[in-house]
This record gives sequence, structure tokens and C-alpha cells, in this order.
Amino acid sequence: MKEALEWVQSALAEEADDRDDELAEEGVPMLPLTEGTMSAMEDATFLRLLTALGLAKPFQEQETYWRIPPSLLPQDLRSRAQVITHALEGRFAALQALKSQFVALKPQIIALKSQFVALKSQFVAL
Repeated sequence: MKEALEWVQSALAEEADDRDDELAEEGVPMLPLTEGTMSAMEDATFLRLLTALGLAKPFQEQETYWRIPPSLLPQDLRSRAQVITHALEGRFAALQALKSQFVALKPQIIALKSQFVALKSQFVAL
């Protein structure tokens, strides 16, 4: 899957460099040329990722390949490529670890909040 992610990242970054700050006239087809990218195009999870990135699936029988739609501006393409780069570099693992720590602390935070509310009520009653 890494090869397929690198392929999408590269295609988005290259297209961002090729586009002006205006909308493109046509979508750019994404041609899977390697075994890894071709097999990824048969993976439902990978196809959901392409959809989440805003890429356009082939239109009925008229198109064969997924496309980078003309509506995405260069900065949109760069930000999507950057997300893939971060994922490939494992930067999201650190965020996931922080999220896990927060989830573990959440009951304690809720308990402290309840104690604070009770103390505040007592203080106001004085």
C-alpha cells in the first residue's frame, strides 16, 4: 500500500506544480502503471481514501481511470499531498498516541470538573 500512497502523493504534488492558481479545464487521469498501484485500485479501502481526498472516480463507462478533478486548486492538491507525506512518515502515530493519552485522562478530567462545579456552588452559597 505504501507504493500506492507514494504514487497518489506524487501525482497530487506534480499536478499542483503544473496548475496555475485558477481552476483547470479538465481532470487529470491517474494512471496506475505498477503492480502495486494496480492492485491498490482494486482495494475498497484505498478507493475510499481516493474519494476522501476529493479525487473523482471514473464516470460510468466513459472513463477508465480515477481523476484529479479540475476544481481542486494547487493549494488543495499540496495540502492533500502533505497529509499523505505525514502519514507515510508516521507523524500521525504521535497524534494517535496523544489521543490515546487524552482518552485515558478524560474520566479524571470529568471528575475534576464535577468537583470544581460542587466547590463553585458552595462558594456561591457563602
